[in-house]
Amino acid sequence: LKDRNENVCRMAKDGFLSRWRQGQDDQTSLDVFIFQLLGEELSDQFTRAELQFNVLQHSQIFAFGARALGDGLSKLVHLTTLKLNLEDSAIGCEGAKGLSDSLSKLGNLTTMKLNLEVNLIGTEGAKGLSDGLSKLGNLSTLDLNLGRNKISSEGATGLGDGLSKLGNLTTLDLNLESNGIGPRSARGLGDHLSKLGNLTSVKLNLKLNGFNSVALDVEEQLHQTIRDVTVLD
Repeated sequence: LKDRNENVCRMAKDGFLSRWRQGQDDQTSLDVFIFQLLGEELSDQFTRAELQFNVLQHSQIFAFGARALGDGLSKLVHLTTLKLNLEDSAIGCEGAKGLSDSLSKLGNLTTMKLNLEVNLIGTEGAKGLSDGLSKLGNLSTLDLNLGRNKISSEGATGLGDGLSKLGNLTTLDLNLESNGIGPRSARGLGDHLSKLGNLTSVKLNLKLNGFNSVALDVEEQLHQTIRDVTVLD
């Protein structure tokens, strides 16, 4: 798929750069256009079982690019493993919601690594992401990076509610660093996770959220039902 992606990017640039050089389109438009093409290209990979997709930092694909990419991914219904890195791509709340809605259609996923760090998804974006994740009932391994997204306490509560529906989850790595979630929501999140009967390993990053002693409380809470627990604060 890497070679095909490179070909799509090359074709997009060949047809687009002439207008860009004349000042008719900026680099942001180019990035978004390429991602629209990539979404279409991905939809042709219908039978794939595994996919790893990395976006360069500062790509600025915005909500439109995220939705276009999601549209392509939603066609890959045979996927069991997905690793998607959209760090610092400015997808925002609407991009997170659109991407989440697309990912929710991938019911065969058992392993997912999703990096959305620094994307300004906010409270509503986190809640939308939670709704999508809650539909992935076959997930057993989830690595979710939402660091520095200003999801707030309300967003963290919604995320916990969504994760609590993943009854087959055994391994969770969740980064919520620097999100202003507050101690009450952190404990609530721990309560949701402790109810997942198949969960055996949790790594939870709560750094830079404005509290000091909560990590130990959450770790003790999780240790009551989960064998391997690491909480960073």
